[in-house]
This record gives sequence, C-alpha cells and structure tokens, in this order.
Amino acid sequence: MSKAILNFIDKHAPTLLQFKKNVQMRFNNDFFVESEFETELQMRSEMLIGKKIYELKRTAIKLESEKNEISKQMLFSRARGEQVDPELQELEELLDTKIRLLEKAIELKQQYQRQPTYEVDRNFLDHPLFSATTPNEKTLNELRTKDGIIEIRKEGFRRLFYRNENGNLLTTYDLKVFVGLFKLWGDKGRNATFEFTFNELANVLYAEKSGGEYGLFEKSLNNLAQTSIIMEEYFNPKTGKRTRTVTHNPISTAIVDGQEYYAKIEFSNYLHDSLEAGNVVVISMALFNDLASPTSKNLYLTITNRIKDEEFSMDLDTLIQHIGLHGNTRYKCVQTIKESFQELKDFGFLSDFEVIKRGNLDKRVVFTPSNWAKEVYGQNLSLAALEVSAAGVEDHN
Repeated sequence: MSKAILNFIDKHAPTLLQFKKNVQMRFNNDFFVESEFETELQMRSEMLIGKKIYELKRTAIKLESEKNEISKQMLFSRARGEQVDPELQELEELLDTKIRLLEKAIELKQQYQRQPTYEVDRNFLDHPLFSATTPNEKTLNELRTKDGIIEIRKEGFRRLFYRNENGNLLTTYDLKVFVGLFKLWGDKGRNATFEFTFNELANVLYAEKSGGEYGLFEKSLNNLAQTSIIMEEYFNPKTGKRTRTVTHNPISTAIVDGQEYYAKIEFSNYLHDSLEAGNVVVISMALFNDLASPTSKNLYLTITNRIKDEEFSMDLDTLIQHIGLHGNTRYKCVQTIKESFQELKDFGFLSDFEVIKRGNLDKRVVFTPSNWAKEVYGQNLSLAALEVSAAGVEDHN
C-alpha cells in the first residue's frame, strides 16, 4: 500500500470523525449532519486526486478487510451477551471514515477522468516529438554528435526534424510537463510569455510538491527549452493549410530557476498562433496520470487526436515510430501497444479494439471509442478536420 496515502488518511480521518461528532452535538438532524460531513469529506478527498486510482482501491480493499475483522469480533461479543469493547467500536468507526475518504477520492477521480479540461496543441500530437521509451545509453551515444547534441529525423504520422542540445530525447514525463504549460498558459491570460512557480506547475499536474519532483520539473523544462524542431506538416490556422516550418524552439526562451522554483517562458509564434486559434484537443490529466505505462499515456493523447478527426485505425509500424517505442524487436513493440490498448479499454476510454493481420503479420489496429469518449472527445470537429485537401500535402497515415 502507498505510504503517502496511509499517512494522509491517518492524518485526516480522525479530524473528519471529530468534525462529524461536533456537528452531531450541535444539530439533532441526521440529514443535515450527513450533508455537512459529505461536504467536508469531498473537500479532503480532492487532496488525493494526484494519487493513482489503483493505489486508492488497493488501500480501500485492505482497510475494508481490517474493518470486517473488527466487525466480526464485535458481533461475536454481542452473540455471547458480552459488552462490546469501546476501543473496538472507535476503531471500527475510524476505519469506516478512512474507507469513505478513499471511496470518495476514487469516485472523484473517476469523474475527473471523464471530464477533460486540459488543452493540448494538435500540431505537437500530429508530429512525433515525444518518445514513450528511450533507447539504451549506447544507442543514444551513437545518435549524439561529438558535441553531445542529438539531431535526428523522426518518422510517424507526420515527419519531424529533431534537435536537442542536451543530447536527450523528450519523454512522456516531458509531455506531461508540456501539457501542464498549456494549462498554465490558459490560466494566466493566454499570453505567449508567462511566468509561474513550480508549486503552480505541481498543482496543474496533480504532482507531489517536493524537492525531488521540482528537480524533475527543472530538468524537463530545460530539456523542452533546448529542443528545436522542423515540422514537415504544421497546420497553419491562418491559412487552413499544412506547411513546413523553419527550425524553431517551441519554447523560444526560458528562464528556469531551480533554487527559487520559478520559471518564465515564451512560446514560439508557431505554437502560440495554433493555441490561440483553438487547434487543440482536450484531455483529462487525471486519466493521463492514472495510466500505468508511458506507452498508454502517449497512446491516450494520440488516440484522442485521431478521434477528433474521426479516424479510428492506425498502421502499427507508423504508430510504433510515432509514439517512439524502442523495443528490441517489432514483436515486443506490438505486444506493448496491445497491452496499452487493453489498459485504455479497462479504463473505459475504448469499448473495443482489434489488431488486423496481413498474412501472419500484425499490420493495423482498429479501435472503437466508448460512448462517453465519443461524446466528450469527438464533439465539434477541429480546425484540422476541416482542412481542405487543396493543402496539397500527402497524409502519411
């Protein structure tokens, strides 16, 4: 069980229980008492939104088992005509409060998973900027120049030239931070240049507010800032056509202060214009965080982007390249993708999926979004979906 979750409920459950007793002393109305308790319960449960839902469920099951054992002891005492130990009654009450706290957090997380509110620019989902896995250090060294820089051409649904001055590939964690920057951009007035504290970034990412996490923020922000790209098929919201960009940094300038936990950044014109025009999909950070594997997280955003354009199948080889899977064999990569599709189905995001073979080779994957996903993610076709084929660019799907 998660130590952080246990520490949280050990701290808040006694306070909640005392709160309920205080209300009961003041008001002789069960409905009112329960209503007040429920409000307090929800407020405290929302503090657990950043925790993995499977950890919350596992902890709740463990505590339920402990409570059942206490309840049995109390039942046996009553059956024997003995007085129930007051300490057992208090413990049962406390366990019940802890379980309700966890169950409310699980309920809220499930609601948030189906309420996407985080905008993500589609041009950065159309192009293979982020990698679900990274090659081993030997392979990375082979990619680096003598100056330690990585310069590669990345293939996927649309091609991308990629350069990172730090000699790194952008990971799923960097993708998460990038999505957090989009959220802060919107919250802070939708200006190309904005500043924020690491505490604010942690809030929008539902992340831990700790020195360790802030160190990861600093590293990720620097990696993002040190990345320059050429998008081969950037969707220009002003013309409604796809064009090739010049070499540019999506984050044009960045001041990242790892001592004061502060940053000030500026989005490129390409990125800012696309965001301003509403060329975005909307995702749930709660669902993104709860997905277990980096591949599932990348796939969630990729599929969300496809749903927006009513495209429900993908070539597997192109998908492997697009989400940056670096397995030892194609077979392992395909298995990883299948497992991630299953996870998305288990979370209710997909109702089904099927891998189509060509001979003995897994060739394409066809997926069906769940009804709620169709309703939430497919509403209002995006600017890119309205693009006229006169753009004259071949779609590399």
